[in-house]
Amino acid sequence: MKLVFIIGGVQTGITYSNQTGTYTIIGKVVIWSFSINLTSKGSNTGNVTIILPQISSRAVQPTINVGA
Repeated sequence: MKLVFIIGGVQTGITYSNQTGTYTIIGKVVIWSFSINLTSKGSNTGNVTIILPQISSRAVQPTINVGA
C-alpha cells in the first residue's frame, strides 16, 4: 500500500523514511490504518493532502485534507 502526499498542491521534494498500512472493507465502509515518517517536505508550503491507494474494485480514490 502506498500513500501519496501533496503539500500545497505539489508532490515533488517530499521524502519519507517509512510508510506502512492496512485496510479492511466491511460492506460500503473502508477502514484505513497507516503510519508514515516524513523526512522532508522540500520547499513546499500550504495544506497537506494524503491520497490513499485506490481499491481495485472501487472507482473512487479517497483523499484526506490535513490542513496547513
